[in-house]
Amino acid sequence: MPGNVIIYEWFANFVTEKPQKRKKYVSKIVNKDPYVFYKDFYLTLRTKLISLIKNNQSLVDLKDILKKLNPKKHIHYEILINQIQDFMQGINYTWVEPPKNIIEYSELLLKVNPEIGLKINEKILFIKMYFKQEPIDKAKVKVMQKIMQDSLMNEFPYAEVAILDIRRGILHQIKVNEDIKIPYNLEQEALIWQKYAEEE
Repeated sequence: MPGNVIIYEWFANFVTEKPQKRKKYVSKIVNKDPYVFYKDFYLTLRTKLISLIKNNQSLVDLKDILKKLNPKKHIHYEILINQIQDFMQGINYTWVEPPKNIIEYSELLLKVNPEIGLKINEKILFIKMYFKQEPIDKAKVKVMQKIMQDSLMNEFPYAEVAILDIRRGILHQIKVNEDIKIPYNLEQEALIWQKYAEEE
């Protein structure tokens, strides 16, 4: 894994993982193979969706990607596309380029990368998309929201951040300047991560 930068969702996974599984999770991430685009199951959908929203084009065009998919992806993509179209229906927005920030906790660097930025009724909303089949854990949602808040506080103090659980059509949304309580000290958790990483 290059450098000391990890994706903030990985850190949220670690923080909310059962204590006996945390060291094993860090080992898995530290020894993870480098990213390759052809192994990214949702890349085609994510790229097309961002392009359509960014250019304010009809999301009906998302269906076009179904024609070229293998059967393994088709069923998942079809469900997700239907949910995305339902969720976005009737929303009037303009695109806001979402920042790609690096935030530090105890010298552990996290990459915070919401994929979508929208301005709706003068309010800015940055969205991280969640595609997976299993429901997202509520504790993980709060940790991700907290990290997103911390990373955006200086630049967008009056924006809102959200994790969109696409399959269930649920938007976990919170204001950047809203107080959110989590039962974790992220600075301390970062030190524990680094301790485990150094043992690899």
